[in-house]
Amino acid sequence: MLVAHTKPLFAWDCLEDSPSLQTIKTFLATLPDGHLLDGLRRARGRGRNDYPVHVLWGTVLLTVILRHPNWEACLADLRRNEALRRLIGIRSEEAVPKKRLDLPARRGAQQAEGVRPHGACQVRDRPEAVSSHPPRDEEVRATL
Repeated sequence: MLVAHTKPLFAWDCLEDSPSLQTIKTFLATLPDGHLLDGLRRARGRGRNDYPVHVLWGTVLLTVILRHPNWEACLADLRRNEALRRLIGIRSEEAVPKKRLDLPARRGAQQAEGVRPHGACQVRDRPEAVSSHPPRDEEVRATL
């Protein structure tokens, strides 16, 4: 029996273990994320603006590209590496996002309602409020 050997949809084994700055720069330049960033900026509106959208998006991308196990590892790398910071538009070590953005107003409101975050949806502390079907987008937005 003949079995065809093909690469998986995304071949992780073909990536460089440690991509060069030029490789990262090329990837960031070719990524078609302009519309996404514009939409994120519009969605933010006049909301909290501790860090520019492009810096947060760049951090997300670098976490994946550099295969960091978590956000904190990527942020630590950004604090150490000035050239890497400049690739995503961070001008100084102090401008690197903090480990965790604390949103006290939202957390306080959730605790007052008895709601705690769980993944992409909200789960009520009362067992009878938890349904057996996954929530629709409208239901999730209504709980936010």
